[in-house]
Amino acid sequence: MKKILITRRLLRVCEEKASKIFDVKLNSNDELYSQKKLIELSKGRDGILTSISDKIDEETINKLSDTIK
Repeated sequence: MKKILITRRLLRVCEEKASKIFDVKLNSNDELYSQKKLIELSKGRDGILTSISDKIDEETINKLSDTIK
């Protein structure tokens, strides 16, 4: 089962569906993650579902684990 990080809260039905398909790490507090925390939380994950409010720039992408696709 693929492991993903979802960086912001989604509709409950969407979070439930994602949890059935993936091993999901949810942002239950709906906090805006810093780039450092985003990198840390993504370790061991296969993918990240981000929000437009997340700052994902070239520097952040280059620091992500090789497992992130």
